[in-house]
Amino acid sequence: PHPMSLVYPAAFLIALVAAVAIYFFMQSSQGRIRRRVGRFISKRLANRLLQHESRRITWSRNVLLMLSIVFLGFAAARPQWGNETIELNAAGIDILFALDASKSMLAEDIPPSRMQRSKMAIEALLPQIRGDRVGLIAFTGEAFLQCPLTFDTNAFRLALDAVEADIIPYRGTNIAAAIKEADAAFPENQNMKILVLLTDGEDLEASGIEAAREAAEKGMTIYTVGVGSRNGSRIQVRDRFGNINYLTNDDGTQVITRLDDDTLRHIAEAAGGLYVPLGVAGTGLERLYNERLSEIPDELRDSTEREISHERFTWFAIPGLICLTLSFFINNRRSRTLGQSMKAAAILTLSSFALPQYSEASAYTGTQQLQDGDIPAAQITLSLAAEEEPENVLLAYNLGVAAFRNDDFIKAAEGFKNALRTGDIVLQADAFYSLGLSQTLQALKVDVSTFDLLQINEQIRSLFETAAQALEAGEQALTNIPARRDAWTRCEQILRAVRALNENVSDQAPQPRARFSLLNEAQTNWLNAAELDPEAEDVSSNLDKLTSWIEQQGPPWKEFERHETMIPRIEAALEEMIQALKSPTEAVLQAEALADQWVTENRFIEAAELLNEVAKQDPTSIHFQDKRMRISAISNILAPPPPPDEAERSRAEGESESPLP
Repeated sequence: PHPMSLVYPAAFLIALVAAVAIYFFMQSSQGRIRRRVGRFISKRLANRLLQHESRRITWSRNVLLMLSIVFLGFAAARPQWGNETIELNAAGIDILFALDASKSMLAEDIPPSRMQRSKMAIEALLPQIRGDRVGLIAFTGEAFLQCPLTFDTNAFRLALDAVEADIIPYRGTNIAAAIKEADAAFPENQNMKILVLLTDGEDLEASGIEAAREAAEKGMTIYTVGVGSRNGSRIQVRDRFGNINYLTNDDGTQVITRLDDDTLRHIAEAAGGLYVPLGVAGTGLERLYNERLSEIPDELRDSTEREISHERFTWFAIPGLICLTLSFFINNRRSRTLGQSMKAAAILTLSSFALPQYSEASAYTGTQQLQDGDIPAAQITLSLAAEEEPENVLLAYNLGVAAFRNDDFIKAAEGFKNALRTGDIVLQADAFYSLGLSQTLQALKVDVSTFDLLQINEQIRSLFETAAQALEAGEQALTNIPARRDAWTRCEQILRAVRALNENVSDQAPQPRARFSLLNEAQTNWLNAAELDPEAEDVSSNLDKLTSWIEQQGPPWKEFERHETMIPRIEAALEEMIQALKSPTEAVLQAEALADQWVTENRFIEAAELLNEVAKQDPTSIHFQDKRMRISAISNILAPPPPPDEAERSRAEGESESPLP
C-alpha cells in the first residue's frame, strides 16, 4: 500500500505548536484569575464566589479546542495515502470545446435548454477522453478562453459549470471568433489539435467557414455539433423580478431561433471534421467520439502511466470542525454538566441534517398519498417536498403526476419539465410524453368557439383587397384633381374598418394563439419522446393524431400571422395616402399666396372671390378653408348693398310723385 505523506508538513507543525502554546496560555490565565481574586478577598469567600466554575468542564473545553486546532492543522498539511494510476498521452491530443453562450442557447427545443443539454453532454463525454488535455472556450459575439488546456478534469468541470448564456457581454454569435481563439490557445507543438464546436449555427458574422479553412491549414481539425431543431423555438428569458418572458425583436415580434445545420456542416467539411446533431438526449457527442475521436491512430495514443495519490484531508477536517463546534457550546458553570453540554452541542450540530430527512419523509408521504388516491393531499405534500429538494427529478416527476391527476395541467407541466433534467433516458422519455399530454389537455380546455380562424382570414383578405383598390385609386387621383375628395374619403372609411378589425382580432386572438402554441410544444415533446423510446405505442398514436390536426390548422395560422404583420403596414399606407391626397396642389398654394397679397392691399372682396372660385375646383383647398371663411366674412361687410328689383323701384317712384299733404 502507498504510505501516508504530507504535502505541507510545516502546516501541521505550526498547528501543533500553536495548540500547545494556546493550551498553556489558557491554563496560566485561569491561575492568574484565581491569584488576583485572592489578593482582595479571603480564600473561604473566594471559594464561595467561584463555586459555580468547574475546572473539569473548563479543561474539557480547552482540550476540544486544542484537538480542533490539531485536526485542522493536519488537514491543512494535505495528508495523502492510497494511489491511482492514470494514463497520459505521450504524443498528445489536445481537445478544445467551444460552447455557444449566446441568448439563443436559452431556447428549450432541446430540454431543459440548449445550453444545459450541451453541458450535460460534455460532462458525460469526459470519462471517455481521460488522459487527453481538454480546454473550454465560451463565445458569443466575442470568444473567451474559459479553461486552458489541462489534464485536470475537475478544474475543467468547474469552468464548464460557470458558463451561462450571455456570460460574455457581446450580442450575436461569431463562430470565427471561437475558431481564432482556439488557434491562439493551442500550443506550438506536435500535439493533435481538435476543436469541438457546440452551437445552433446562427453565425451572424458569416465568416466561420473562411476561418475554418485557415485553421485547417494550421493543422486544426474542427468537429461541429448542432444544438437545437430546424423547427425553431422561442427564447425564454427572466426579468429581474423572476417573471418569464420571451425575447423580442425591435419591432416587438418574438425571436424564433432555428438550427442552421448547413453552416455547421460546411465548417466541419472545411476543416476536415464531421458534423453531428446533438439530439434530444445529447447523444451527438458520444456518436462523434465513437465515429472519429476513438479512431485516432495508435501512435498518437502512446501513453505513459502516472500515479496520483488520493487526498484524505477531509478525514481530519470534519473531526476538527466538530471539536471546534462542541467547544463553543460547553459552559464552564456547574449548573450544566459536561454530559448535558455535550448533548446540547451534538443536537445543535446535527440538527442541520434534519431538513433532508424531513424532505425525504415528505416525499415518501406524498408518494403514499398518491398511491392511495388522495390526490389533492399528495399534490400539496409533494409541492412542499419539492421546494426543499428542487433538484430531485424523481420528486418533480411524481409532483407532475399528482397535479395531472388533480386536473392542474399547468403545475403538471412544470413538474414534468423539471424532471427532464434527469440523465435517465427512460424517465426522460416518460417526462417528455407526460409533458406533451399535459400541454395537450391544457390546450383543449381553452374555449376558442368564438374564434373562427377561416372566417377571420377571409374578412382580412377582403379588407386588404379593398384597401389595395383604394390605394390604387388614390395614386391615380394625385394627378386627377376633381377625384381627390372621393379618393381620400374612401381611404378614411377603409382605414377605420382596418383599425376596427385589428382591435377585434387583438381581443379574440390571445386564447386561440396560446392553444395552438401549446399544441405545437406538445408535438415537439412527443417527437422527443418518440426519439427516446421508439417502441412506445401511445406516443406514436397520439403524435400521429396531433400532427394531423396541426397540419390542418398550420396554414390558416401562418396566413393569420402574416396578416397580423401586414395590418400595421396597411394602416401606414392608408394614412400616408390620405395625407398625400389632402396636401395642397401648386395651384392652391399660388392662389393662397395671391390672396394673402391682396389682403395686405385691403382688396378683401377680390381675395374672397379668388379663394371661393379655387375651392369649387380643387378639393385640396381645404388647406385654406379657415382663412377663406374669415376673408369672406370681411368682404361681406365691405361690399355695397345689392340693387333693388323692378317692383321695389316702381313703388319708390310712386311714393316720390304723390302730392304733399
